[in-house]
Amino acid sequence: FGDLSIDYTAMILPPCILLINHALMKYNFLEIKEMARERVFEDNRIGYLLLSKQLKVVDMNPLGKQLLKQLEANNPLIHEWILDDTKHLIQLEKHNKTVSISSQAIENSGYLVSIEDVSEREAILNRLEYLANIDALTQLNNRRSFFEQANQIFEHADRYHEPLACLMIDIYHFKDVNDHHGHEAGDTVLKSLAETMK
Repeated sequence: FGDLSIDYTAMILPPCILLINHALMKYNFLEIKEMARERVFEDNRIGYLLLSKQLKVVDMNPLGKQLLKQLEANNPLIHEWILDDTKHLIQLEKHNKTVSISSQAIENSGYLVSIEDVSEREAILNRLEYLANIDALTQLNNRRSFFEQANQIFEHADRYHEPLACLMIDIYHFKDVNDHHGHEAGDTVLKSLAETMK
């Protein structure tokens, strides 16, 4: 037996392959791709559409299907927006939603379109804009907003040589109202004047 050597690899490899195959089947390692798709694609809070180059739907998640139906019912321009690289905000008044739609070209494949319900975000932004521009007591433009709009109006009138008039209102003895009747009475006077001006 002196010159004979045994290759143990050939003996060990088949049982190892059987063990690996058994583990793959028993623990569903081949289904990880499907599980990952379900977690990322199906359960996402953003609607996704995968489109071919010919704009045929290849795949979509449930939210994408729902939002696409709502979009198509309200906007015949949706196919043009998909080909556009910009993000579009669309009002779905029937559903009381604001939807953001954007697309990304996939090289040599088609398009990945994302559709997101941004209603809450838009409502918060609108509320913040309102709070930044409107006086809480009088519900009129605050000082910052007034000067911003006044500058635009003056520039417009100057540029187009249009006549412009400005009215300034002063409440006589307003300090006396606050001093003698309190700030609540002064607030009532301001609210009443604001309502009259509206």
